[in-house]
Amino acid sequence: MKDAAAMEGSALGGLLLPGSEPELCTWLRRNPGQRVLVQGALTSLTGGATPSGDIVISTRRLRSLDVDARSLRASLGPGLLLEELREALDARALFYPPAPTHGGATLGGNASTNAAGAATFKYGSTRDWVTAMRLVLRHGEVLALRRGQCTVEPGDQVILEGSGRVSFQVPRYTTPPLKKVSAGYFVRSPMDLLDLFLGSEGTLGIVSHLELRLLPRADLLCGLIFTEHMDTALSLVADLRALSTVAMQARDSWFHGCRSLRSGFPAPADSFPGIDIRSIELFDDRCLELVENDGSLARHRIRVPPGTQVCLLLEIELPAGSRTPELVERLAQRLPTDGSAPHPLGMLVALLEHFQLAETCQLALPGQEARQRQLRALREAIPLGISESLRSRSRGDPAIHKVAGDMIVPFHRLAEMVGHYYRVFGQHGLDMALFGHVSDGNLHPNVLPGNASQVSTGEAALMELAHIARSMGGCPLSEHGVGKHPLKKRLLNRFWGEAALAEMKALKSALDPGWTLGRGVLFDPPGG
Repeated sequence: MKDAAAMEGSALGGLLLPGSEPELCTWLRRNPGQRVLVQGALTSLTGGATPSGDIVISTRRLRSLDVDARSLRASLGPGLLLEELREALDARALFYPPAPTHGGATLGGNASTNAAGAATFKYGSTRDWVTAMRLVLRHGEVLALRRGQCTVEPGDQVILEGSGRVSFQVPRYTTPPLKKVSAGYFVRSPMDLLDLFLGSEGTLGIVSHLELRLLPRADLLCGLIFTEHMDTALSLVADLRALSTVAMQARDSWFHGCRSLRSGFPAPADSFPGIDIRSIELFDDRCLELVENDGSLARHRIRVPPGTQVCLLLEIELPAGSRTPELVERLAQRLPTDGSAPHPLGMLVALLEHFQLAETCQLALPGQEARQRQLRALREAIPLGISESLRSRSRGDPAIHKVAGDMIVPFHRLAEMVGHYYRVFGQHGLDMALFGHVSDGNLHPNVLPGNASQVSTGEAALMELAHIARSMGGCPLSEHGVGKHPLKKRLLNRFWGEAALAEMKALKSALDPGWTLGRGVLFDPPGG
């Protein structure tokens, strides 16, 4: 039994399928010394769901769901799949913003890893949308947390009332202020106690219930933009970020930071909505080559112009009423002369014309859901294409496996970091495909090794790049977590250092003295 990381475990010690929180609590109290590992949908990319002699606790039967459209809240069990939540929300015209693109993951797994989807640029990660959570601790007691009820500081001593009167110290380090960091236990000053447990990868407690915030569903534009130059792509992303209403709070600063279109538009009207970016994804030419070869581009009717080096996938939220027959006419409203604000679609077209990219872009407007699904399919086809390429290579050499980075840097350093990706892998003679959440500064350099030697060389290259990312104020573990992956554990140690890791382990020991919950996840247990 293994997760999407394909890391081999040693054995399955047994399987528990609790149908309720009390049933789970009772079993844990009766089996205090048994090693247990929580499993959701096995979509982890870190080996975190791969057992090594553990009793696996599956959440698949804990799939309750109650959606309150009036309060914009959803209460649910940890085993509920994202696609099940999406179906329920679609029927009510609602939206859960931080959901990852893969619908087969569970919500409990999302909370355990603080998952982040394509919309992180505007909406943040899972942590920003969880309002309450119940966890079953290793000794079988339930910890109920609600956002806003308990604020703590680094170094605070916390006492959890109940059987055993568990106490622990909040670590004293501070997680860097990046869009997303998945590198051990989250600590900020001040912070909600709930946030300490979100993203703890199932090592501090087992998620048994969640309450999430929701939003009304927005009208979307989806588009593919093709360019022959990485610099052009990153400049366009920078200007789209600057023009987004997420980045601009004040009416008089709506063009602050936009290099390309600082002049040429009238002063904004009070109702000016900006270009409301939800997400921007990037795929380099190697990614496009892989999905060309496996037929994904043809299957989804996506034509890549000759000479393309970079493709961007945009999702833009549009103002209410964007599904009207006047939409095409409003596209012409790029540079109005009456002082009124241009429609965001007009601004987008003007920006693309500035970069000479308007002629080859492929846009799907609100109401064109089928075409939007085809364009978005590229996002999932890329990692699948990489995985299939690796499977094909590993048939000739079983030692070949996935070697991929998950790094984030402050956006103003991203162009520099992209240069380092190509330079370092090029110096080591490694084939690489680069893709990811460019609007967040989070990209995934994937090594495509041709032999076992290039696997180890690729890992060494990633360690070198991790040091560079850290020196830029970034993090080498952005969204996938650590799990049991040896390389990611090395990255965690390199990123935090021994003092911070000792504080994390002390927190783990306080809540799970026997280290029997998720043993080997995040850190190697005492004594090996």
